[in-house]
Amino acid sequence: MTKDLAANSYYFIPPNANVVQEANGAFGPVQGSETTQYRVTSKFSTSEEVSAYAICSGQVFLQPHASDTSKVNLILRPFKQPVKGLSIKYFIYRGLNKVDFIPTGNTNLVSYNQKDTATEFIKLLWKQLEDFDDTAIAQPFEAKWIGYDPENQQQDTFIDDYFFIADAYGDEDNETLKPFELPIVPAGTELAHFKGDFGLDAVLSDGDYKALSSNTGFVFNLDYARAAECIIDTANVPTGYAEKQYREAIHDFMDPAAFWGLHFSEAGKVYTRDGSSGTLVKKENQQIYNDIVSKFATKNNVYIHLQGHLGRSYNYYDSYTSVIGETSVLKTGTNQDATRAVMPSTNGWPLIIQNEEQNHNDVVNKIYLQFVYQNDGEPILFGEIANLVEGENNFLTADQLIPENTVIENNDPLLDFYTKPATISIPAVGNSATKENIASYVKLLYQGSKLEVTNPDTGGLQLIKPVDTLFGPVNIEQRLVSADQEVISWSSYYKNRLAQTKIIDSKGPNNKIALQTKIIANKIAFEENGEMTTISSILYESQFFEGVSDGLYLNNFPQSEIPRANSVPFLKQQNNTYRLSPPNYIATEFFTDGFTTLKGLRIYNTLKEYPNKFMLGISDEQNSMLKNVIEINKLKNTTMFLSPLSSDGSLFISTENLFYGKYKLGVLSDNELGIPIIYFPDDEIIVYSLDENIYFSKDYSQNILNDSALAFDLTIERTL
Repeated sequence: MTKDLAANSYYFIPPNANVVQEANGAFGPVQGSETTQYRVTSKFSTSEEVSAYAICSGQVFLQPHASDTSKVNLILRPFKQPVKGLSIKYFIYRGLNKVDFIPTGNTNLVSYNQKDTATEFIKLLWKQLEDFDDTAIAQPFEAKWIGYDPENQQQDTFIDDYFFIADAYGDEDNETLKPFELPIVPAGTELAHFKGDFGLDAVLSDGDYKALSSNTGFVFNLDYARAAECIIDTANVPTGYAEKQYREAIHDFMDPAAFWGLHFSEAGKVYTRDGSSGTLVKKENQQIYNDIVSKFATKNNVYIHLQGHLGRSYNYYDSYTSVIGETSVLKTGTNQDATRAVMPSTNGWPLIIQNEEQNHNDVVNKIYLQFVYQNDGEPILFGEIANLVEGENNFLTADQLIPENTVIENNDPLLDFYTKPATISIPAVGNSATKENIASYVKLLYQGSKLEVTNPDTGGLQLIKPVDTLFGPVNIEQRLVSADQEVISWSSYYKNRLAQTKIIDSKGPNNKIALQTKIIANKIAFEENGEMTTISSILYESQFFEGVSDGLYLNNFPQSEIPRANSVPFLKQQNNTYRLSPPNYIATEFFTDGFTTLKGLRIYNTLKEYPNKFMLGISDEQNSMLKNVIEINKLKNTTMFLSPLSSDGSLFISTENLFYGKYKLGVLSDNELGIPIIYFPDDEIIVYSLDENIYFSKDYSQNILNDSALAFDLTIERTL
């Protein structure tokens, strides 16, 4: 559960329908093949025809059903997220009646003359078309306008290519894949009907960027969209690193039972439609469990996702095994005084499933977790989606995690390699003797060990510090670009990363923060020889999502959610280049590195507060050099890496008496053995920082304008 959960959605079928989900059709390891197959489609069956409703407002995309020509699959991409703090990429309805959309053939939807007996979705489409052009009702409504065009669609095409409007999505002849926008339906809209076998996927999102390669090997293409069900199967994956990587794909999905279980809170509401009358009914608190969650075979499962280094699962790189020499690197249980050492997985899958009954009179169950940590570090735990009982802003820091009387200095041996128990609270139902969990999803970010990476320049190991990996990923392209006009576009990366940073020039404490990143393809115009010239660059902007400490970061409010992908036309004459949002602004200051004079950049704040973000600016050409490294080496799970050029990581000092950091920019990724390694382009990319908030290459900073004058403009001040 989130700290301030605000959940509001619809149930996808009437709660009073005669629908069955057998245990072998549930989300999780497949019975009989638990170690090799993981079902991420929740499967159901019904002998009657029942309505399917839009779980939330969103865009709709229709596709064939691979196993039954009388059925279709529907992908719903949320327009507004139904649960705060949780980003859903798609809901996929598998097995809807095709005739509810396409009465015959594959070409046209239900006609205008037949709309009165059609579903709410069809009526809505015709109403929108009629409002737009009332003469259009005399023509067929083509099925391809809502994505159904199987004869002209390749199965390896990505689903996202049809959701994001951008004429860059074309073939080599610059023909667009889709010159129209998919329709948006309101939450609760009757979409179609189920009968017989059907399924539902809830797919999680880590951003709205376009990935150049999959981090796991699993891809969301039309082949996946059309399947009757989806099972993550390792049978055809090479054993070793490739299989280990592929298993991480289960983190892209969540059990629908847990999705509606997350609504079980003071703020949570689920709306349903009565199956016979269609009356809208609001479900709250206990009703959510009784009428919705309890319909699932997995109604009492709690899924715990432990994210560790570099966005991978806890102990993915065996960093905790290295500390204690064991593979059971987690202690867990329902009694804090009797936790047991376990593998951080279920049947070999990197997700912990906990469904143990408890005996007490409280309204919540408690799950206790103890993590391995190194004796000369500072462990940190963040509950991205969790109710951490002892947490501050859902953080637990070293003071709360390290057992009392434990020596952590000078690498002295520890008496116990495990943290104190961290307590997760889960809503519970039942009597005092059998308190059962309400299905839920927990995501925790933990760092308690060091991770070293092979540096190709030295051939030795180099310690990865949080400041080295503030930005990323690298293997992406912008979602919204244009082939026929210049635009400034940006995408967002939702996956949080942990960092502990010291306030610059201050005796204050460290800040413990979780960061998300916005990647901007920026442009700026200059006049040269009487003509306006446009220069392109890439800006990574990592803003803190949540944090804890007494430091100045917390005077500057964190963002609640990173914006979706977007773009704006770039107008040379107006030079509407991307600028920081007030009260932050960038000011320039010249300094000398050896014999080279550079235009330095600093982030300032008109409210005299410490900036709440980190930034990295490089030229478009330099960004292409990094992407080329990824393509040549076929890298996955990439992130920007700032490798300090001073031997001890200390700062340099210029002839102007300014302190600055100097770094070599590369890409951090797993090699073919799953070991993290730094890859550098053949031509070095050097970046600098004057304030350890903004990092910049010379090619980037030389084109940046000084915003200090704009920052104090009275008009801007009135809008702060």
